[in-house]
Amino acid sequence: MKKKKWAVLGALVAAGVLVVLLAVRLAGITEAQKAEAYLKNCIMVGDSVTVGFQNYCAKSDQDMWKQLRFLASVSLSVHNALWPVSEKSIHPLYQGEQRPVWESISMMGAKDVFISLGLNDLNIMDDTCVYYQELADKIQTWSPGIRIHVISVTYVLKEGEKNEVRNVNIQELNEKLKVLADRNGWGFLDLASPLSDGEGGLREEYCSDGYVHQTAQAYEVWEEVLYAYIKEQITGNSRGKTREPAPEAIYQAVRAAVELPPMTEKDDAFIRDYYGIDPDLLDSYVLALAEDPVLAETIFIMRAKDPKDVEALLDAAGAVGKQKAAEMRNYEVPEQYQIAAESEVRTKGRYVYLVISQAAEDAEEIIEEELERP
Repeated sequence: MKKKKWAVLGALVAAGVLVVLLAVRLAGITEAQKAEAYLKNCIMVGDSVTVGFQNYCAKSDQDMWKQLRFLASVSLSVHNALWPVSEKSIHPLYQGEQRPVWESISMMGAKDVFISLGLNDLNIMDDTCVYYQELADKIQTWSPGIRIHVISVTYVLKEGEKNEVRNVNIQELNEKLKVLADRNGWGFLDLASPLSDGEGGLREEYCSDGYVHQTAQAYEVWEEVLYAYIKEQITGNSRGKTREPAPEAIYQAVRAAVELPPMTEKDDAFIRDYYGIDPDLLDSYVLALAEDPVLAETIFIMRAKDPKDVEALLDAAGAVGKQKAAEMRNYEVPEQYQIAAESEVRTKGRYVYLVISQAAEDAEEIIEEELERP
C-alpha cells in the first residue's frame, strides 16, 4: 500500500515538474514572440559597425533577429546623414535608391528607430549633438509618434586610437548623448560598457581589425544587451524611468493629426522677452504661433527641469493665454478672441501645456495620449 502511495505521489510530482517546465517554456516563447513582434517595427540606423551587426543578424539562426531592419552604410555620420542626396553621398539604400534616412524610415512605417552613429563624427566637429538633434527632429517630423533610441558609440582598441577617434573622446560624446536623450525623452542603450576592456577601450577579442570594427563574439553581446533592452520596453520597466517624450515630438504628433494654419516656432529670446518665462526653468519646450497675427492659434508645451517649478509655469502659461486673448480683442476678431478666452492650461507631471485652437479638444486629446503612452 505504501509503495502504491509513493508511486502515486511520485507520478504527481513528476507531472507537476512537467507542468512547471511547460509553463516556463511557454512563458519563454511568449517573451520571444513579443520581442520578435517589437523588432518587426524597428529600424537601426548606423555606420560600418552597424553594418557588421546587420550581417550578423542576417546569418542568425533565430528568426527574431532577422526581423530587425537596417538603414546602415559605411562611413555614415550624423553630419553626412543630413547632406542632400547626390552622386557622392553615402545615404543607405532603400528599395534600390538612396534617400535621406528620415524619408526611408517614413516609407518603412517604423514605430521605433535605433540610431547608432557618432563614431565618424569624431574627426569632423564638436557639434555632433546639435546635428543629432536635427536628425532626430527630421525623423520625428516625417514619422510623428516614432520612438527614438540612441545607441552609445562603442570604443576602439587602445592600440588603434588615431586622430580624434580616441576612447576619451568617445566617452565624452556618450555622456553628451545620454544627456541629450534624457532631455528629449529618448531611450539610451549603453553598448560601450559591456564591450569595454574595463579600462576605457574595446576588448581585444571583440575587435576584428585592430581598430573599431567588431567580431561575431562582440555582436553576441549586442544581441544580449538589445534583447534585455527590448524586454524593458515591452514591459514598460525601463529601469523604473517614466517615459517623458520631447515636447517637439508631441507637437509633431498634433500637427500630423490636427489641421493647423501655418505656424512658426519661437525661441528662448522670445519667451523670455515677450512672456517673461525663464528658459532655464525648462529642459525642453515648443511654442508655436500662427504666422497670421489675426489668428489665435497657439501650441505651447513645456517640460520643467524641476517639478517644483510647474506651479510657476502654470501661471506663466495662463498669462500667455490672457495676452493672446487681449491681442485678438485689439485686432477686433471676436471669434478668435473667444477661442483664446476659452483656452485652458493643463498639466501632467513635469509638463505644462496650453492649446488655443478651434481644434483644441482634439489637440489636447493627442497630447494626453502621447503623455500616457508607455
